[in-house]
Amino acid sequence: MWTCSYCGKTFNEMPEAMKCSGCGFTLGRAKATRAKLQILKDICELNGYDLFIDGCSGSGKVQLHNGDIINGSALLFEETARKKSPPAGRVFIEVDPKTFGLLKRFCENSNAKLINDDCNQHLLKLVNGQNRTLVFIDPFGYGIPAIRKDIVIRLSETPNTDLLINFTWRIAREMGYARTYLYCTIDHCPSPTRAGERFGSCSLCPNRQTAISYASSATMWWGHEDWLKWGSLTVREYAERYASPLRKHGKVEIYRIPQHSKDPTYQLIFATKFETPKYGILKWLE
Repeated sequence: MWTCSYCGKTFNEMPEAMKCSGCGFTLGRAKATRAKLQILKDICELNGYDLFIDGCSGSGKVQLHNGDIINGSALLFEETARKKSPPAGRVFIEVDPKTFGLLKRFCENSNAKLINDDCNQHLLKLVNGQNRTLVFIDPFGYGIPAIRKDIVIRLSETPNTDLLINFTWRIAREMGYARTYLYCTIDHCPSPTRAGERFGSCSLCPNRQTAISYASSATMWWGHEDWLKWGSLTVREYAERYASPLRKHGKVEIYRIPQHSKDPTYQLIFATKFETPKYGILKWLE
């Protein structure tokens, strides 16, 4: 049994989508989410950005598995931005209308720009290459809609623009699922259920329909369909492949979250114009 701390709606188990279907409140894993936000906070405070762009803001606050409610990335940006004089600019983007409604409520005293839309439509318009900018992209899996890699590459090319991208375990899981069910047949069905008798044909099977959806998102995320030929890799190997082209335009470091876990929940990809990527440590040494 799981209960949303914000609206009180009760579910049999933690929602797969990591948000409350009743009100849109964002959910998070206690240890991993805290560690992820701590790295984000360190990067923000050490590097003196003039503009923060949160491409997948969520509801502003996050309910953790243990029931705690903490400030999410948007409110963390708010806190950091106000330490500068004048305060750094902020843009918060969230595609889900319910979740966006909560974001507006939690940011009602902010002068941040709030956008209820697909961040793919806005990210390139918001960076100008003049202001020192951090773009944080923290989607659920690939994002809904999926984050487009061509946009990420163009952001990495933009002067004075750093990126922090959350590469989650769900991406690798969904790629494996898609490869399993895209081309299976009734005679060679990977599901233990008698899918042919239940659905009549593979095209009507929910597993096939889900696989098609996952494959579409994966192709947008990677920018090609080559991923279908890669086979099974570790999440770290997938993250390295995603980060590889970003290295052409800056320094890149990937952080495991939790740091010492054998099966980390997140791989945070930090692409920066600083010569030393670890949180832009040269700026801190100044």
